[in-house]
Amino acid sequence: MNLTGTLSDWTVADLLNVMKVTGKTATLHIKGTTSGTIHFVEGRVVGAELDGRPIAGDSRADAADSLLVLWSIEEGTFEVVDFSGPDEPGWDVESVLADMEALRALESDLVQAGFAEGSLMLKEEIEAAVTIDPSDWWALSSLVSALSFRQLEQVFGRGRAIRLLHTLHRLGLIRKVDLPEEPAETPVEEPAPAEPPAVDLAALAADESAQFEGPAAADRDEESWLDEIAVAAEAPASEGSGSESGSRRVLGVAAPASTVLTGSVLDEMRRLRVRPVSD
Repeated sequence: MNLTGTLSDWTVADLLNVMKVTGKTATLHIKGTTSGTIHFVEGRVVGAELDGRPIAGDSRADAADSLLVLWSIEEGTFEVVDFSGPDEPGWDVESVLADMEALRALESDLVQAGFAEGSLMLKEEIEAAVTIDPSDWWALSSLVSALSFRQLEQVFGRGRAIRLLHTLHRLGLIRKVDLPEEPAETPVEEPAPAEPPAVDLAALAADESAQFEGPAAADRDEESWLDEIAVAAEAPASEGSGSESGSRRVLGVAAPASTVLTGSVLDEMRRLRVRPVSD
């Protein structure tokens, strides 16, 4: 059975009655402000989906939930195609429609009470004792997800969290559950900055021997040759030819073979070796 059309000509109620009367096995696609699918086997509802999300399974109330949403669509299109739903016994259309009408009546009550919009919370105080039927307890338990004492303490403070949990425990309304622990994130260790390699001043002097002048001072201590650097840096520039080579003075330094410089000391040595000559 292949049938297409618009919801302005065929309402969802009309389509449900057609599927029931003909007793067809098919899938009904509805597209509008909300898209949905209803599956039929021999005219019985066996499943429904809203926007591709399964809504109905083994519960007739779930099927009524999806039909309640699809029922409100007034503009859009529909298409009846080959069956692609679940292999379930299903429910007759009249029963599902009766559940849907009951939901519409409850929704009307909420609208009149002003609860259809805005934020809501349970009252902290009530005027009289309340007896909850076991079949109604799901309404309260659905409002609370799994939580811990520490989470309650953060919201209410330690004292009120203790009283809250103890009251629920005394009434027999809570139970302990084991939730899977989330894997701890492994901290990423930043690599430590590498230490600058030690520089042997004697080796450096050998590599750049062409730029050094002055007597070797292997037998002098560190203090003496460092002093020589300072004196050389303050010495007047020699007369040059005016070229770049003549505008700078090359300072020669020798150091004991055992002397090792690192970091800023080496930088300072390089700065003093070659410096501009003031006019």
